[in-house]
Formats: sequence, structure tokens, C-alpha cells
Amino acid sequence: MTNLIQHGPNEVELDLAGFSITQIEEALAEVLNLKPNLLCYVNGVLVIDRKNFVLECGATVSFWRAFGVKGSGRLHSILERLVIAIEENNRQIQRIADHVNPPKRASVTSSYVAERLGRSVRWIGEMARNGQIPKSCICPGSGDGNYWRFWKDRIDQWIEER
Repeated sequence: MTNLIQHGPNEVELDLAGFSITQIEEALAEVLNLKPNLLCYVNGVLVIDRKNFVLECGATVSFWRAFGVKGSGRLHSILERLVIAIEENNRQIQRIADHVNPPKRASVTSSYVAERLGRSVRWIGEMARNGQIPKSCICPGSGDGNYWRFWKDRIDQWIEER
């Protein structure tokens, strides 16, 4: 499956899955006459982090001149900056939300810790209750009548350091 790459009236279909937007821009600079500082949209969504954004199969990539360039007016420039600021703000809010209430894959159960240490789940619960497992490894709201949950990256690091 190919990707549709657009810049103004120019279009090209290529298989670019797995490449970053930065790599695509560099490779297609001459072919599509790409200028620096173009806005890049993938499937209609503005890409902020071009270096780390990896293209998937079938995606449509569009490069657009920023509104604030050459005589397009101050209002468009302000609107463009506002859109970018809102998208960056949304990304930051998602990072905070993930920190406060992480996705399930970021935390593990006592069974995982017990298996890693070669001990019983009951023994892990006792260790957590007695403070032998650092509090920084324990997810908020676990224990005290609930199942024990641990931050995977922190509990793995603690186990390695033991």
C-alpha cells in the first residue's frame, strides 16, 4: 500500500511507511520543490514532532506553506500559531493525564513481581505493606484492601538493583 504525498498542485504516490516526516522532506525536497518551514499534515492532523513521527501505510501526507508567510496577513499568522499552540497544549495535557492515570500497560500486578523475584504473591504483598518495596514503585490507590499494583519501569529497576 502506498502513501499519497501532496504539496500544492503536486502529488506523488510512494511507499514511505516506516520513514519519519523529516526523512521524507529531505528525500522529496527536489522532487516536489519543498521549501523549508512548511506545515506537515498526516491524514489531516498537523504533525508537531517531525523527527519522531513515523509514517504508516496508506497515510496521506500534505505539505502546506505557513499562513504567516509573505503577505498573507497578520490574522492568518496568529491563527496558525494558535492552532499549533492548541495541539501542543493537548499533547501536554495527555502527558499529564498519563502520569496521573497511566495506561494499564505501565503498571503491573503482584503476580508479575512475584514471578520476577521467584516468590509468592502473598510475600510480595507483605513486602509492600511493610515498606520493603519503595513507595515510588507502588501505584497510588493500590493496597489497603485493593490489589497491589506497581509501576512497571520502577519495579523492574528496583528488582535489577537488588
